[in-house]
Amino acid sequence: MRLQALWLLRKGQYIHDGAAAIGCHPRTAPSGVAWYRKGGLEDVRRHRKGGRGHACRLSDAQVAELKQKAAEGQLQRVQDAVAWVKARYQAEYAWSGMSSLFQRAG
Repeated sequence: MRLQALWLLRKGQYIHDGAAAIGCHPRTAPSGVAWYRKGGLEDVRRHRKGGRGHACRLSDAQVAELKQKAAEGQLQRVQDAVAWVKARYQAEYAWSGMSSLFQRAG
């Protein structure tokens, strides 16, 4: 995806337009440009998205309880789940982290 953004930039598009065209956040594209300027295509290819990330702050049983609450309709929004987990388990999640947790948990 970064290579596509670089190609669009070489064709004359602005960074934000190129990011929108490939479906990435506009703040993501400049890092690819910086890597390209520093080390060329090899440097861009060396950087990979993702990684290990943070370990889940909840146990499997806690995640199962969270999923159950959501399935029962008690947690209708991601932000509801963030607040519930903080109150119940004293574990803090950002909206994006909780959203990722639900995606991983199924």
